[in-house]
Amino acid sequence: MALEGCNSELAWKMLGHACTIAKALGYFSVDGNPEEADGQRPSSLAQGSTTDETEIDKNRKRFEFWHLLRSDCLFRLSFGKPTLIPAGSWKVNFPDPTINGVDDESSRFIQIHFLASMRLTLVVMKYLDWIDAGPDPDPVLRDATVDSFLEEVQLIMSDWDTV
Repeated sequence: MALEGCNSELAWKMLGHACTIAKALGYFSVDGNPEEADGQRPSSLAQGSTTDETEIDKNRKRFEFWHLLRSDCLFRLSFGKPTLIPAGSWKVNFPDPTINGVDDESSRFIQIHFLASMRLTLVVMKYLDWIDAGPDPDPVLRDATVDSFLEEVQLIMSDWDTV
């Protein structure tokens, strides 16, 4: 709502709080050891949330994490904000796009959109990390890097027959 109201600062702060809460609930370590995410012993809240989780619950966490990651990339790209979810701070696989394991033809477009947009998010994340590293003094290497990003995007788009 804050972003829709053109208050990008408040929206970014809210995203930061959402990331903090998600991390405490184990969303950043769904597919790994919770201790790996931040080098600390998991809180009792995170421990309790991972012991008896069903695969559907884990899959929902994966789905929600990837939306947080995409939002983080959008804030970085659109508003020049620093990353809230740095590479290596999470261990989360792509979710089953059906979320609940029931594959329904009517939701196929949503599933394809989700997978394609998340793959594009990974490319954007790599691009932003590359930009954050500073200018590359070698123009040939810089052009090759940009070309590799473009090729990756073209591959994603051709995989989904969008071009």
